[in-house]
Amino acid sequence: MSRFKERGHGAREAHQTEIELVEEFFRLPEDARLGVLRTLFPRAIASLPAEKRAGFLAALEQEFERARHGLHTYDVRPGL
Repeated sequence: MSRFKERGHGAREAHQTEIELVEEFFRLPEDARLGVLRTLFPRAIASLPAEKRAGFLAALEQEFERARHGLHTYDVRPGL
C-alpha cells in the first residue's frame, strides 16, 4: 500500500497527502521524475472529458510560458 494513501475523507487530509506526494516527487532524480510524468500524464489527461482536457492543456501551456519567463507557476503547496 502506498504511503501516500489518503488518511481519511476530509479535504485537509487529502491536501496534506498531495503536498507530501509533490515533495517526494521532487526528491526523485530528474530521469525518474520524467518517467513518472510520462507514465501518469497521458492516462490522467486522456480520462478527462474533451472540454475539460482542452481547458487543462490550455492552462498548462500558460504555465509553461510563465515558467519560461521565470514567473511564478501553480503549486499545490501553500506559499510556493
